[in-house]
Amino acid sequence: MAKAQYRISTDSNGTSNFGYAYLAIVNPSGSGKRLTLRSLEVAIHGATATSFGVTPATLYKCAAPLDGDDMIDNSVAFDSSVAVPATVKVRRGGAATSYGSIVSRLNAGRSSGAVGKQSMLLLGVMNTFGKRGKRPVSGMVNSSGGGYNTEPITLRQNEAVALVVDQLAAGLISQAPVRVNVVLAINGKTVAWDFNANPYPGATLFSAENTGTDPVKLLSWGVMDVGTSDTPTLRVVPIGQMYTTNINDTSKQNVGVMKMDSASADFIGKVYTDIGIIPRGVPEVAIADSSPTGNLRGVNYLHTKDLIGPVFRQIQVEACHFRSGTVPGIPDTFGLSYMHHGIDLLCRRSGITLNQGEGIAIINSAETMISVQAAMGGWQPMTFSAQVDVENASQPYLTITGIVPGSDIVVLDAGTTNITQQIDSYSGTSWSWAYDQDALLFADIAIYLPGYIPRTFRNVQLGSVGASIIASQQADRNYA
Repeated sequence: MAKAQYRISTDSNGTSNFGYAYLAIVNPSGSGKRLTLRSLEVAIHGATATSFGVTPATLYKCAAPLDGDDMIDNSVAFDSSVAVPATVKVRRGGAATSYGSIVSRLNAGRSSGAVGKQSMLLLGVMNTFGKRGKRPVSGMVNSSGGGYNTEPITLRQNEAVALVVDQLAAGLISQAPVRVNVVLAINGKTVAWDFNANPYPGATLFSAENTGTDPVKLLSWGVMDVGTSDTPTLRVVPIGQMYTTNINDTSKQNVGVMKMDSASADFIGKVYTDIGIIPRGVPEVAIADSSPTGNLRGVNYLHTKDLIGPVFRQIQVEACHFRSGTVPGIPDTFGLSYMHHGIDLLCRRSGITLNQGEGIAIINSAETMISVQAAMGGWQPMTFSAQVDVENASQPYLTITGIVPGSDIVVLDAGTTNITQQIDSYSGTSWSWAYDQDALLFADIAIYLPGYIPRTFRNVQLGSVGASIIASQQADRNYA
């Protein structure tokens, strides 16, 4: 195939544990393709100093439809036989031309960031806990019993609700992602969505819409903190294996892949977020649980900087957007910039290649795990992107041997009169032709020479490893 290029971009789903990937790109075994990274990027949004603060948000009742990322892959029906109709959508990161009535307001900002005290309010009360019916009507902790202790919000045809981050100066917005949970009743059946969202001013943390004729009820919704203010270390690492339980989890594959040329085939690679991986070239568990010292149990170098292993690139999030001279002793942080050419993680012109069965990941590692509780690394909105070339792993050839010199050779798309290759009066006895395995799957081959019986080979299967046939031309005794 001719080389095709693809653009991958996602806000990720954060990571549920250290050593898990914010973004993983895999070239499946047997794909017959080679993936080459032209860029691998992390764009970090907002000021790094704002670990706390407010994120004022407003829940609106408005008209549908809205835009944004469709989060259907992050939904689960309480009854597995229920399919979510195409007229019901839960999205994130979108906007509407206008908003209607205000249902409620809340502060979706981080309430605490200390290690071991995630999602804590005053007096140590967890945001997401509390006696049903006694929680504040803020949206943060709506109960499953109707959401507002009265009745659910009913979305009739072309109605929606949207939780929108208020338009404030960027420095006033708490730079922390949130976890969103939305529960809808669709035709009497319950479906829940759960995902991460970044607080972009003017954009939705979530929206729920109904463009169908059957009413939909919003039973509950909520947002909560993700992680602490302690910053993760991002590492670009080769993948050994991935956890089997994660591979087929569609919620971890909700990643946008755009063809740079709309005529290109679908992207052959697999892209994941928040997926557990096993390191390549080092033990899966570096320190035995029976070890009498330290607290590093059942971990490897992917989980923490206390251990080492193969790394393409390592960056620290708190250094984002620093320029040389801005902070004493901090050089220019190549790889973290507002400009596109500066956010690439040392992949431009590097030619990092993913052969079949190989993968690469941007993982979340703890700064340290020695004698302390490791900090959960999900403190700032980040967008991950990549530019990937896809081409055949090797060039396949059609080879014909035993040719009588002077023969004409014609290759056609099987079952048609479309000539894909033609050679007149070939002088040799063996002929090889490099073909496009994506454009030509089966071929009809004709070999002709006056004085010999014409030879025709129909529906020759051309694969990624090539094909070979023997001409076996026979003299035509009736030829005058």
